[in-house]
Amino acid sequence: MMCTSRSADFQSAIQISFARIAGKMAALLLALLLCLNACKSKQDSPAAVPIKENVVLISIDTVRADYLKLYNPKGTSTPNLEDLATDAVVFKNAITQVPYTLPSHCTMLTGYYPTSHGVRDNVRDILPAKIPTIAEDFQKAGYITAGFVGSMVLSRSTGLGRGFSYYDDSFSRADVHAEDLGGVERPAEDVFASFKNWFDKRDRNSQFFAFVHFYDPHSPYNPPARFASPTRDPKEQYKGEIRYVDSVLGDLFSLLKNDGIWGRTIVMVASDHGEMLDEHGEIGHGFFIYQPALHVPLILRDPQREMRKQIADVVQIADLAPTLLDLSGISSAPKMQGETLVPLLEGKQKKNRFAYSESYFASLQFGVSPLF
Repeated sequence: MMCTSRSADFQSAIQISFARIAGKMAALLLALLLCLNACKSKQDSPAAVPIKENVVLISIDTVRADYLKLYNPKGTSTPNLEDLATDAVVFKNAITQVPYTLPSHCTMLTGYYPTSHGVRDNVRDILPAKIPTIAEDFQKAGYITAGFVGSMVLSRSTGLGRGFSYYDDSFSRADVHAEDLGGVERPAEDVFASFKNWFDKRDRNSQFFAFVHFYDPHSPYNPPARFASPTRDPKEQYKGEIRYVDSVLGDLFSLLKNDGIWGRTIVMVASDHGEMLDEHGEIGHGFFIYQPALHVPLILRDPQREMRKQIADVVQIADLAPTLLDLSGISSAPKMQGETLVPLLEGKQKKNRFAYSESYFASLQFGVSPLF
């Protein structure tokens, strides 16, 4: 009897052990099945797609970097640009390729040097049709494209209007302030009003690329009274023009924020060239290629990236077009001399660590040698 009892106990123990093992195996099998199912679900579901962003390129004509507090403690305060910079990248050494409005904007909107696009003058030259603009690139990618310019120098007749489904270069008799094209300009608030009118009526189901150009800091320096200097010193009046444009930028930024698209809109602010302000014997710009005419502000905000920093690497106005295309996932033209600045945003080096500049203005006007 004792032997039989022990045998029964042994069999019972074995059954319990097998039951426990079977339970553990079932739990492991269930966990494995759940894991396989989860992996399959991940494979079946589409990968997260980056948000397709709007793009706003703002050009403030004739702004030398060292006249902004962002670049120089003694510079003028621009609260709206400074606020933008807190959530953006400030490029400390951006250099223009040519200190002249139309040639520089041709470089800005194409990524080509003047040696390639061939535009060296404000009135003699037209951007060749064979040179693609980023407006055309964005348009082909399905973006709505719109341009708003503050100077007749950038009228559609120059070729810069190509690729824009809407391009406002309308000027009235009241906009004429001089005999030459450079004196036909609209104040910043009028340019903004045109942008707002288009913006409020746009197709909200499509992303857009907008180019907004403010001409006010260009001579003659005549800011609105609330921004003017009581001394009438030309340098102080010049600062007043910059402050005036900054106030309008505040309205533009508020418009984007109130519309709810600030979080999915790339904003780039740059200048086409600086101003000599009587340094080296030059009052305005165009003749010489000294730093006051070449060193310009460049600020970039992309809400989809961590951007709060300053970058000291030398960059070029020619880099703007390929950078905006790269950030938007659009291939740039292979012949662009400019290159994307995205590697710098990621802590890497860009290929070219130099800037090229030239001036043909004095050569075309007076027959002297061009400068490079």
